[in-house]
Amino acid sequence: ETKFTFELSSEAEVSIMVYTLGGKKIKNFDSKIYQPGFHYIKWNGRNEYGKLLSNGMYIYKIKAENIYSKTHQMKKLAISR
Repeated sequence: ETKFTFELSSEAEVSIMVYTLGGKKIKNFDSKIYQPGFHYIKWNGRNEYGKLLSNGMYIYKIKAENIYSKTHQMKKLAISR
């Protein structure tokens, strides 16, 4: 599993998306309101349909309204089934 981390200075609706390096969206986490502070979201390495994705490089984007945005490349490693 992988953890996405972010910190907010004020309450905001946060959306998190995972993409292939080619830009195809493969996972969209439900948007949720978060309070100020440090947060993390766990991702089990599966796509929208529950299929375990192969090892490799992926991109994730975290957006919190107009107060925070982060796009980062990550490496997904093997996980136990």
